[in-house]
Amino acid sequence: LRASGRVDVRSGVVVDRDEEDASGVVVSLREMATGARGRERAERAYLACGPIATTRLVLASLDAFDRRVELKDSQYFLLPWLRFRGVPSPRREALHTLCQLFVELRDPTVDAHNVHLQVYTYNDLYAKLFDRLLGPAAGLAAPLVDALLARMLLIQGYLHSRSSPAIDATLRRDGDDAVLELVGRPNPRTRPAIRRVAARLARHARSFGALPLYPALRVAPPGRGYHSGGSFPMRRRPDDLETDVLGRPRGLSRVHLVDA
Repeated sequence: LRASGRVDVRSGVVVDRDEEDASGVVVSLREMATGARGRERAERAYLACGPIATTRLVLASLDAFDRRVELKDSQYFLLPWLRFRGVPSPRREALHTLCQLFVELRDPTVDAHNVHLQVYTYNDLYAKLFDRLLGPAAGLAAPLVDALLARMLLIQGYLHSRSSPAIDATLRRDGDDAVLELVGRPNPRTRPAIRRVAARLARHARSFGALPLYPALRVAPPGRGYHSGGSFPMRRRPDDLETDVLGRPRGLSRVHLVDA
């Protein structure tokens, strides 16, 4: 694409804001190395910077300082399991470490929305975790660690955003700069839902061929699962700090939000 001459890639540049005039979009740039500022013109701008950076850029472009927007999140949690039977030499097995199985839990007695679960078997990160926990004793404990690694399953789960914490994002002035402040907002439904998920899965321990290790359950802080977004909700008739069906924030006609 770059060789065709139709794509120009600019690296080492931060976009501070996008403004519109009668002829299109004016993009305000800042060189990271020198701090020099500049402006570029475009017919349209498509923002795909990730949910945090896109949120910051849009709030700055709209001069929406000190106004809270909500990033929805999908609560991430981890539940290790110990298998009834091990497999020989998992460290040397020719096995990819991606998810081995997706499980969708649809049970209104657990949660009003689907719970997405991903099942993992051996991963090199498990061995590194034990090495870090055991420190100098890791060498002596290697046979025991190998026996545990041969039997480990890990279930990674995600809750619906309505059962998850949210992240409040507010753009603040910091001298000549604009800083996006992020604050996690707990949801009282989260922990009970995760406990119900774990209990529901435990009823199928025989099917999994494993037992859940409840003391090792880990519930991540907001944002840890990398499934966050929705800071500018899409509407047919957008209100303030919302977008239309083409991803354009109210007040802008040539700036489109592409990502979450």
